[in-house]
Amino acid sequence: MSEQAKWVRLVRKSIPGLIVVAVFLGVVAIALFLKKRSDEKPPSERPPVNVVTKVIRPEASVLDTFEIVGRVEADRVVKVAAEVDGRVEEVLCLKGKAVRKGQPIVRLNTDILQAEFDRAQAQAQFDAGEYKHIADLHKKGAATATEENQFRTRAAVSKAAFDIAKTRLERATIVAPFDGTLDDVAPEIGTYLNCGDVVAVIVDMDPAKVVVDVPEGDVSFLKIGEEGKIFIKGRAENLVGEITYISKLIDRVANTTRVEISVDNRADLLWSGQIVDVHLLRRVLKDIILVPLEAVIPMEEGKKAVYVVEDGKAVRREVEIELNLSSKQCVCIRSGLKAGDKLIVKGLRFVSPGRTVREKCRNGPASQPATSQAATQPR
Repeated sequence: MSEQAKWVRLVRKSIPGLIVVAVFLGVVAIALFLKKRSDEKPPSERPPVNVVTKVIRPEASVLDTFEIVGRVEADRVVKVAAEVDGRVEEVLCLKGKAVRKGQPIVRLNTDILQAEFDRAQAQAQFDAGEYKHIADLHKKGAATATEENQFRTRAAVSKAAFDIAKTRLERATIVAPFDGTLDDVAPEIGTYLNCGDVVAVIVDMDPAKVVVDVPEGDVSFLKIGEEGKIFIKGRAENLVGEITYISKLIDRVANTTRVEISVDNRADLLWSGQIVDVHLLRRVLKDIILVPLEAVIPMEEGKKAVYVVEDGKAVRREVEIELNLSSKQCVCIRSGLKAGDKLIVKGLRFVSPGRTVREKCRNGPASQPATSQAATQPR
């Protein structure tokens, strides 16, 4: 038998043994793999995140207000002028002092005016007597109708001259035209004034006028007669005024409209040029959902989201916000939340969708009244 045939015969005899060995090694390998799998510990679940939640409860009624900067103006500012020529003889009031309507401020020298008055008075009395005498003669037929008419006219002219002289004499004393504060007194004693020269400036600050430039998008909510709250910077006192004027013209550069608020200023808390904060009411909203601003998460493309708790896990929800109703504390949710939802307001940093949470419910109302901020600059 050849060598080749011997090797073939030997291999054929060895195949069953090799198969047995291969099967044995396979069984051993499977056993070792299963043992290793059994020895490995299952991955541990992430611990729950501590969060604070609030139960969503719609607000029955919310005042939608906005804040804007205003400036105080006087209700009236009048420059009082001399109505006759003359030299200043007396200055009867000091600037900065309150004056009453009809109170003398400056008195001019009346020597010439008094003489003109006396002459006009005497002439008027004489002409009136002459006319009466001619009228009696006319009734008796001793004077003609033409003569009566001439004397009547002369008496009337004299009476008119007397009235002018009397008025000029009276107006030599310059008086306050209304109650107010004497902001300035121009002339000094001895100064000669011509008719029309400014003598004093009187400011009427009661009521005061608060002027605000309201953005175009907000002015449509305002109506004459509505209230406006005035907050004085650095003082505890707050005032309430009434809207008395809304301009029909819009400043096309700033896109604002002038609105005036009349404020009782008997306490003298406001002065012209003062800067104040004004709160105005847009509308009263019913059954709306307000959530803390810190609970809202900005997303891509300007979208917003919040996290709520469902079955012990965090669920992310996309929400729509009312842009015209927001504040530093809370925002209005138009869609995405409903009454009874448990909103996560604290602990959002470690929250992700599906993460188990351990919640602590915050007591109290679900939100705060909305007070939106309107800048003085155009939006």
